[in-house]
Amino acid sequence: MEIFYVTLVLAGMFTILIKQWFPPDLTLFSVLSIFVLSNVISVDEAFQGFANKSVITIALLFIISKGLFNSGMLHHIIEKVLKYNGNFPWLLLKMMISVSILSAFINNTPIVSTLTPLVRNWGLSNGINPSKLLIPLSYAAILGGTITLYGTSTNLMVDGLLQQSGHPGFTILEFSYLGIPLTLVGLIYMYLIGRHLLPHRSYKDNRTPMKKSANSENMQINHFRNNKILLFVLLVMFTLVAVQLISIIKAAIIAVLILLATKSISPAEARKSIDWSVIILISSAIGIGSAIEKSGVTQTILIAILYINDRVGLLGTAITIYLVTMILTEISHNIAAAAMMFPLGHSVALEIGIDPKMFAMLIAISASCSFITPIGYQTNLIIYGPGGYRFTDYLKVGFLLSIFCLICTVSLTFLIWR
Repeated sequence: MEIFYVTLVLAGMFTILIKQWFPPDLTLFSVLSIFVLSNVISVDEAFQGFANKSVITIALLFIISKGLFNSGMLHHIIEKVLKYNGNFPWLLLKMMISVSILSAFINNTPIVSTLTPLVRNWGLSNGINPSKLLIPLSYAAILGGTITLYGTSTNLMVDGLLQQSGHPGFTILEFSYLGIPLTLVGLIYMYLIGRHLLPHRSYKDNRTPMKKSANSENMQINHFRNNKILLFVLLVMFTLVAVQLISIIKAAIIAVLILLATKSISPAEARKSIDWSVIILISSAIGIGSAIEKSGVTQTILIAILYINDRVGLLGTAITIYLVTMILTEISHNIAAAAMMFPLGHSVALEIGIDPKMFAMLIAISASCSFITPIGYQTNLIIYGPGGYRFTDYLKVGFLLSIFCLICTVSLTFLIWR
């Protein structure tokens, strides 16, 4: 009865996420509360996600991202990249390369939210429809986020769940084994095929002109100079984490303290920069994942997965887990999908005797590679309105890319971790 009850509640949750009746964070927190009140899990088990060090790291990374954006360097880089000489494919490739590199080192969601109005206005000013630019912007940020551990919140959450299960977590560059090839595949696809599938939307140019004062320009120049030192310090922090001399959460704490000490960000800005909806969403998803595992739902699905494994082997099992995670992501939310699938992937790995990192990596990547719908990943939703997109535009551009990412991810994880 408990398995049936939990499954019924989860079905309702996915229905609400698909229909977008309520915000994802409110939906998942409500479901978590239902599981607590109905004694599916204890209060301690339900809210362990809020104390998870990966969630705390994500909050710190929001502050670091804000500090870097305050420097004005992101705008400076993009303005240098967006030099148009009439060669649109080359412009698109330059923009996607730049955004994917930035997304490897800064959380990809604030990058897209910051660059969307900038890229849209630039396109309107230069006679290029924003609908030709914003899907590539989102896709580049998603792909770039898979390169490092902290490129996307999904990677950090899965890493936290892996450590919570008693296994060593991922190193900061372990994701690059898959992230770099995936990003190259995405760039080549968009350059050769994807750009031809981008829609052309016509809409009114309702921009408000931006006025720059001499004071604001001087402030930007001062910020730019001051943050050369800051960027050097952050680069040193990244190197120390990469060679495993310091943990990522300690590096993030040090970086935030440097930002505050150098006045690159004020305490008020630091508080406001944290996207609390993402924090609540991830923390609630971790608790729901615990409820799924404790109720026996995971064990029930495990039987079906093991049956598949007996028939088609490890490769077929890996493809199945990737596909299920991808579908859940596209119809609901990437964080929810990863949290739901991790207990299953972990149980399957232990049952068939392989490194749990293999399926953890598969789930993290497949939950991130959301290209088919606007609701699966936050960056796709950010550009939906400004690009004048329709739901089907993502399907046309992203379907083939999703297939290529599946082939690339499954092949590499099978070769590296089997």
